[in-house]
Amino acid sequence: MSFSFERISPASAGVREDAIRSFLSAAAEENIDLHSVMLLRHDKVCFEQWWPGHGPDEFHDMWSFSKSLTSTAVGFAVQENALTLSDHLVDLFPDKLPEQVSDNLQKATIRDLLTMSCGHETEPDCRNAPDWIRSFLTHEFKYAPGTMFQYNTMGTNMLCAALRRRTGKNLTEYLRPRLLDPIGIEETQMWLTMPDGTEFGGAGYRLRTEDMAKFMQFVANGGSWQGQQLLNSEWFRMATTKQIETANPVYHPDNPDWSLGYCFQYWRCQPEDVYRADGMYGQFGIVMPHQDAILIITEKTEKTQLVLNLVWTHLLPGIED
Repeated sequence: MSFSFERISPASAGVREDAIRSFLSAAAEENIDLHSVMLLRHDKVCFEQWWPGHGPDEFHDMWSFSKSLTSTAVGFAVQENALTLSDHLVDLFPDKLPEQVSDNLQKATIRDLLTMSCGHETEPDCRNAPDWIRSFLTHEFKYAPGTMFQYNTMGTNMLCAALRRRTGKNLTEYLRPRLLDPIGIEETQMWLTMPDGTEFGGAGYRLRTEDMAKFMQFVANGGSWQGQQLLNSEWFRMATTKQIETANPVYHPDNPDWSLGYCFQYWRCQPEDVYRADGMYGQFGIVMPHQDAILIITEKTEKTQLVLNLVWTHLLPGIED
């Protein structure tokens, strides 16, 4: 089903145009390579811009923004009783276990994958392994699951593998009738798969800017879309609130917006109750609940904390009652 957001002016949305100009000017002064920016308020687009070489029809590499889509697929699977948060990896993948199954591996669950706290001290690199699932499960589970955050893209891919095991469907095929079609995301691109064909839900999606906005509006709405509750709001209450601390002996975030805790494949932000989907090089879907606003940014920069700081300093104060 085709869908496009209504377009209104910043002023009619209660957004000061000087705040937008200030943000864009500051980003230009810092040589931030912006590709697109889209600001929504009250479910309407009040500002959008694409930079030279980019446009509305472009598919952007989402990198880890993809993780939030994977989390949502797990939410649907839980709602439909295909998965539970307490399902153990050893039960989901009995044919992929190492010869010696440690106590910590025995305890690891779907919830632990969602919170990136399955027990690994280091993020597994399975790229050269013929069987990525077996390689992941063979990687030492040093810590008790649920106690130690460590960023873990392969852990997100394991959620896709679990989804496929229980439903027989890959990530996109599963999401198509439940999420993508109902909210009007007509096309996605998945450019990475695991050797067994499982889609790389940890980093593999490409999306258009407005489709990113549709997804984040669905999240901000607590799973509701145009009056229909597609995914229960309780899932998003859990998925976007802090589930685990991120600063710990094995993960050392250098920046404040990575130090405030992790949810179910979303990050918490410095302003009160703000959270984000976050992909490498600054693919951001930022939800500001108190302002009823969503900011989408695509870009290519290493200065991701700086970009967030510019949003908090210049743009956020300009979103008024």
